[in-house]
Amino acid sequence: MKATALLLALAGSFTVGQAFAADAYPPAYEATYEMTIPGIGLSTSHQMSDGKGHVRIESVTRGTKTVSIQDYPNKVQITIMEAQRMYMKGPMKIENSITDEQSAKKANAKSLGTKTVSGHPCHGWESKTGTATCQSWIGDDIHNLVRSETTMPSGKVVMELKSYSAKAPTGNLTAVPPDYKEMKIPSAH
Repeated sequence: MKATALLLALAGSFTVGQAFAADAYPPAYEATYEMTIPGIGLSTSHQMSDGKGHVRIESVTRGTKTVSIQDYPNKVQITIMEAQRMYMKGPMKIENSITDEQSAKKANAKSLGTKTVSGHPCHGWESKTGTATCQSWIGDDIHNLVRSETTMPSGKVVMELKSYSAKAPTGNLTAVPPDYKEMKIPSAH
């Protein structure tokens, strides 16, 4: 269960590397990432955006599949837990991405310069959140995360782009199987 919670938190962070303004939607694309997570091992994540404000992230860790859906127009986040045939729905937190010098300054991030990463010309940024330090490399050619390394007290999480297409995926990215049961999120009062 801890592995699933960590993966869900990391899966949501994938969109941090997308180059789009806070008032715009992520562009249409499909991308596949591999993540190495301390104590968990290798995880894969398939990320899809229709360019209309709907992002679906399907992640597999230790044979368990989780799905995170970000619905920007409705400001809703849905997490689907296939093994339990359940889903949770809640408000989506929209955060500005570090994608360029201006957004890096807002996040107090520092430039790591430019270099080619996995065949993509990239700009790099280093940011800190609590005890975590993240180095992210954004592809100048694809305007998307190519590689990130997040160092935490528990170890280093590495995310690497394995495939990318600028084509819009087919199908409804916000679909939840009709027979899945909604699990209510306790309110924080």
